[in-house]
Amino acid sequence: MFVLEFSCRDGAERSGLLCVVSVVLERMKVEQDVAIGHVIEELRSCREQIIPTLVRTMFILANQLN
Repeated sequence: MFVLEFSCRDGAERSGLLCVVSVVLERMKVEQDVAIGHVIEELRSCREQIIPTLVRTMFILANQLN
C-alpha cells in the first residue's frame, strides 16, 4: 500500500478528478455498472468546483468507454 498526495491551487479541480476516479474504482468493486455522471453530481453537492468544465466531464466519460 502507498500514499499518494495531490494538490492544486483551489483544492478542487485536479484533486477533484482524483476523488471522482477513486470513488468510481471503489464502487466498481461492488457494482458492475457505475454512473460516473452521478458520482460527479454527488461530489459536486459537497464541493461545486469539482470537475468544473464540460470538457473535463467529457474526458472522464470518454475514458470510461475505453
